[in-house]
Amino acid sequence: YEEWRFGPSQRASLPISFLEAWREARLLPVADLDEGFIRPVYEGQIMVSYVQAGLVCMLIADHYPRGLEKILAVNRAGGDNDAAIRDGVGVEPEALDELLEAYLTENYAGPAEQIEAFRAHLSAAAEHAAVEDWTQSAAEAERAVAIYPGYVEPGSPYVTAVRARVQLDDKSAARTHAEAYFHAGGRDPEVLKFLAEQLEGAGALEVYRARALTVPLTMSARQDFADALLAAGDAAEAAREYQVVLELEPHDLAAAHFQLASALAASGDAAAAREQVLLALEIAPRYSEALALLMELHSTYE
Repeated sequence: YEEWRFGPSQRASLPISFLEAWREARLLPVADLDEGFIRPVYEGQIMVSYVQAGLVCMLIADHYPRGLEKILAVNRAGGDNDAAIRDGVGVEPEALDELLEAYLTENYAGPAEQIEAFRAHLSAAAEHAAVEDWTQSAAEAERAVAIYPGYVEPGSPYVTAVRARVQLDDKSAARTHAEAYFHAGGRDPEVLKFLAEQLEGAGALEVYRARALTVPLTMSARQDFADALLAAGDAAEAAREYQVVLELEPHDLAAAHFQLASALAASGDAAAAREQVLLALEIAPRYSEALALLMELHSTYE
C-alpha cells in the first residue's frame, strides 16, 4: 500500500500471477489472509497474499477514515483479525471481501480475462526482439499494452515497445510509450533515461528525480539528476545531489569535487565551494576549470 500510494512508483499495476489467482478464485477471505503467508498451498501464494493485503489496506484507507490505525490499535490490544476488522473498521470481514471483489471487477476484469493472450503477445515480442525483428516486436508489445495498459511490473510490454521503436528510429512513438509507462508508474531506469532526454524543463526534471529515487545507489542516475537540477537553477538541491555522487566514490574524484563546488558557488555558499574546489585541485593541480572557479571565488571570498 505504501509503495503504491506514497513511494517513487505510485501505480495501480497488479502482477499477472495475482490476476490469475483472482480469476481462478484462489484469493483467501480477508479473515483468513494470514494463512497465505504462514501455510501457502500453491506456488506463489505468498506473493499473491502480499498483493492482496496491500489492496485491502488501500481500500480500508480509502473507505474508512483512520481504519488502518484503528485496526492496529485492536491488534496491539490482543484482538485477532476478525475483531480488528469489526472493532476497528466497524464492518464484518466479509464486507471487505465484497469491497475487494468490486474493485477488482471494475478495474481489472478485462486484463484478467485475457491473461493467455497477454502472455502470448509478451512472449512473441521478446522472441522477435531476440532476432532483432523490431517491427514485429513493437507490434506484439503494443498488442500486449492494449490488453493491460496499466501493467508496469518487470517485463512490462512498454519497455519492449520503447526499445523496439527506438531501434526503428521512431522516437515519437517511443516517447509516447515511455510517457504512458512513466505516468502509469513504470520505473525502468533505461526507459526513464530515454524519456528524460526527450523532455525539457520541469517534465525532464520530474523523470530524472523519479529515476534517482528508483535506483538511488546508481551513480549515473544521481549525476543526471544533479545536472538537471543545476540546469533548472536549483543550485542548493543540485549541491546535495552532487554530494551524493561524491559519496558514491566516482572514478573522477576531481570532477566530482568541482561539480559540487560549482553548485555550492551557484547557491551562494562561497566558503564551502572554495573548500571543494581546493580538494579538486589537490587531485588535479592543472584542472583549468577548477582554477578559473577558484579565481572567481577568491574575489568573492575576500
